[in-house]
Amino acid sequence: GAAYDCGRTATEALETLLAHPDAVCEISGKDKYRRMLGHCWTSEAARVAKQASVNADMVRLGHAIAYRFFSLAYVAQEDEARDAKRGIWAGQFTEPHVWRQSQRGKP
Repeated sequence: GAAYDCGRTATEALETLLAHPDAVCEISGKDKYRRMLGHCWTSEAARVAKQASVNADMVRLGHAIAYRFFSLAYVAQEDEARDAKRGIWAGQFTEPHVWRQSQRGKP
């Protein structure tokens, strides 16, 4: 029943993951809200080796969700976080797309 500042916690986790001096991101476009879309890795070597991305780490740590409407890429990481009750999965929350719809008056 306690409030959990998931936005701040996620921001801090992302800053920590991207604090690596060799972090690299590839921007692939923008969504309908004009937010940049892309993938980030802790290093160029991690990107080339196709190692887990920062995106996957955020979901695995429970700071982000797998947005199945666009991709199934992070479902395994989300399942792992949910099973371990990490981050947002330690309690109850409204998924972002559901919250946005409620703000527009949609069911």
